[in-house]
Amino acid sequence: MEGSSKLALYVGLLYCGNGIGLICGTQMWAWVGSRWGCHRGLRASLFLTSLCVAGCALANSLPLVVALTITRGFCNGVFTLGRVGLHRSYLKWGADDTVAFGWLGAASAVATLCGPALGGITYNAWPELKHPWTLPYLCASLLLATASVAVWLFMEDTATVTEPSAGLSTAVPAQAAVSFEKCSVAGAAAPARAAGSGEKQTGGREGWGQDVAPGASAAGTGSSARSAEQPLVPGCTTLEDATGAREVAVDAAAGSGWTGLALLVVVGAGHNSVSLGWEMVYPVFASEKIEFGGQDWTPPQIGATFAIAAGILVACSTVVLPLLIRRWGIVGACLACWIPAAALPPTFPRVVRLLLDAGWTRLSWPVVIVNCIWQIAVANLLGTGFVGVQMMMLDYAHGQPGMSALTATGWLTMARGAAIGVAPVAIGALATFGQLSEAAGSKFFSRALAFDALGWGIVLLCVLP
Repeated sequence: MEGSSKLALYVGLLYCGNGIGLICGTQMWAWVGSRWGCHRGLRASLFLTSLCVAGCALANSLPLVVALTITRGFCNGVFTLGRVGLHRSYLKWGADDTVAFGWLGAASAVATLCGPALGGITYNAWPELKHPWTLPYLCASLLLATASVAVWLFMEDTATVTEPSAGLSTAVPAQAAVSFEKCSVAGAAAPARAAGSGEKQTGGREGWGQDVAPGASAAGTGSSARSAEQPLVPGCTTLEDATGAREVAVDAAAGSGWTGLALLVVVGAGHNSVSLGWEMVYPVFASEKIEFGGQDWTPPQIGATFAIAAGILVACSTVVLPLLIRRWGIVGACLACWIPAAALPPTFPRVVRLLLDAGWTRLSWPVVIVNCIWQIAVANLLGTGFVGVQMMMLDYAHGQPGMSALTATGWLTMARGAAIGVAPVAIGALATFGQLSEAAGSKFFSRALAFDALGWGIVLLCVLP
C-alpha cells in the first residue's frame, strides 16, 4: 500500500512538474531575453530543455525523472522568448504579425497532437534500450536540439529592437478620448495628407508599424525620431494622436497599469484551464462504455477527431483570425470566438446521449458527425481565441510605460503553468463528483458536470475583457 501511495505521488508530480517549473523559471527567462536578447535566450532554453529530456530517457528512478521534469519546465522559456522574439522581428520589419501568430498558434496545436502520437508509436519500439520510454524521450531531445540549431542558424537577432512603448508618455483619459476622436475623423483624409506631407503608411495590426519618411513634415510635430517600431492607429499622422488613441483602445480592453495586466493574466489562465479541461474530459467521455454514460470509442477513433480539428485550426488561425481582427479588433475577435464556444461543452454529452437513446449506434454517422463538429468547433474557437490573448498581452504591454513585452508575456506563461498544474485536478474532481452524484440520484448534478463547468468558464472569459 505504501508503494502504491508513493507511485501515485510521483505520477502526480510528473503530471504537474512541467507547470511547476514553468511558474518558477518564466521570469528568469524574461530577464535573460531583456539582457541578452530573445535569440540567445531561446537557443539556450531549447538546448537545456533537450538535455533535461535526454536525462529523463536515461534516468533509473522515478524521483530523478520527477526532478528532471520540474527542471525541464524551469528551462522552458520557449513560450515567452519565442513569441516576443517573433513580435520584435515584425516590429523591426514594420510588418503585421497577425498571420505569423496564427501560424505559431496552429503549430502549437498540431504539436500537442503529434507529440503524444510520436510517444505512442515509439514507446517500447526498441526493447533493447534501457527503458520502454527511452526512445520517445530521445526523439524529443533530438527534436529540441534540432530546434536550437535552427534558431541559431535562421532566427533574426532582435536584441537591438526597441519596444514601441519606449519614450511614450501616458495621456490622461480626456486627452486620449480627444485624440481618438481626432484620429477617427481624420481617417478618411489620412492618405491624402500623407501624400502631401511625405508620410508613408505601411499598415499593420490595428495600425501598428506605420512609418514616416525622413524629412517629412512630422518633424515639426515633435515626432521626427519615431521609427517603424513606434505604432500609430489608422488615421493618425502624429505621435501624440496615436499615443492617445492607442491607450483608449488598450484601456477599453483591460484597464490600466498592473491591474490590467493582472486581468489579462487571469484571462490567459482561464483560457488554458478550459482548453486543457476539454482535452481531458472529451477523451474520457468518448472512451467510457455506453452503459456508463459514454460512447465506447477507441483511442484511434478519438485521436482522429483531434487530427481533423488540428488540420482545420491552421486555416482558422492564419486566415479567419486576421479577418476578425481587422473587422472587430483583438478583443472583438476573441469574443467572437468565445461566445459561441460557451454553449458547446455543455451540449455535447447531452446530444450524444440523445442520439444513443434514440437507437443510433456508437459509430453511426450522426454520432460521428456530432463528435467531429463539436471537436472542430471547440478546438478552433478556443485555439484561435488564445492566439488573440497572446496578441492582446503584447499590445497591452506596449501601451504601458515601464512594462516590457517579455515581462508581460512571462506572466502569461506563468498563468499557463498554473493552469497545467491545477486544471487537471479541478476537472477530474468535478467529473468524479458528477458521476457520484448521478449514481446517488441527484437531480442537479450529472456526469456532464465537468462539461457544464467548462461552459461557465468560457462565459467568464467573455465577461472579463
